[in-house]
Amino acid sequence: ALLALAVLPVACSDDGPGPGPAASAAAYDDDGRFQGATPPAGPRWNVLLVVIDTLRADALSLDPQGAGSMPKLAARARLGTTFEQACAPSSWTLPSMTSLLTSRLPSEHGVLGEDGRDQGLASLPTWAEILGATRGYETQAWVAGPWSAGAGRMLEGFESVIARASLQSAPVLVTHWSRSRARERPFFLLLHS
Repeated sequence: ALLALAVLPVACSDDGPGPGPAASAAAYDDDGRFQGATPPAGPRWNVLLVVIDTLRADALSLDPQGAGSMPKLAARARLGTTFEQACAPSSWTLPSMTSLLTSRLPSEHGVLGEDGRDQGLASLPTWAEILGATRGYETQAWVAGPWSAGAGRMLEGFESVIARASLQSAPVLVTHWSRSRARERPFFLLLHS
């Protein structure tokens, strides 16, 4: 299975640091929540992470004259960076996604998924925890699987998780969500299909 992704900084916020814990070394509190350093001042980018599970390379031709079946996504992807020799750390979704969200190999984070569960995460911070707890980001995950957030889970640190979402419904969901969100906070939005 091929795991493809696009990270798109979609906007910037220069409103300074968001709410966060007092400066300290990265650690977990008594309730298991990640605690880290106070965010630095300066602009903070919104982050949109799109992960398309099992996408075949021929479906997304980045050549402008390419015959791919997803021309709008290909046009957007051409604005970013292409990694021509990327590989997933595992042959399937749970360990690969957890590696993506922790920057660790499956043998390090412990979510091997052999039993079909998305939990077992070692005490490693996820990107959602780091951006949310220490940088004041709003963190949202809209995922195709039945996964949930919570301590020790792959989606630990996301404020909100919508399970069984589809990429086809993303434009409607994003439009509705963006109208109701607090714009003074930057966001980290994970879209997985």
